[in-house]
Amino acid sequence: MLITIYLLLIPVSLVLWIWLTKRLWRVSPAAAGTSFFLLFPAIYWCWKLWNDPDAHIRVPAIANGLITLVLLLMSYRIGTTELDRFLDNLKVSVHHQEHRQQARVAAHLPAAVAVSASVSVGA
Repeated sequence: MLITIYLLLIPVSLVLWIWLTKRLWRVSPAAAGTSFFLLFPAIYWCWKLWNDPDAHIRVPAIANGLITLVLLLMSYRIGTTELDRFLDNLKVSVHHQEHRQQARVAAHLPAAVAVSASVSVGA
């Protein structure tokens, strides 16, 4: 369950990061470009533009900080054991799907063999 929430929060984080970059673009396109790809320029520009009324940077910066903190704490909480368990469950479900598909094919196989045998005998 934690991994699902974690995986859902990653796109939310990306949307918030784009929102922050859009706000930085109003003040400086170069700052927005570097801040989108690098963390330290983003921190610098958020610090520099915190009180700038034209940038309105506070809400996106706080939202990004909170979501990043939540993702970081969740990644420590999930750890490798939970991730291994999640991947094992995924492998098991894929394995069961393969068995079900093979069973469906095997169920239709005897009828197909009987039809081909009757056709070859009749010819």
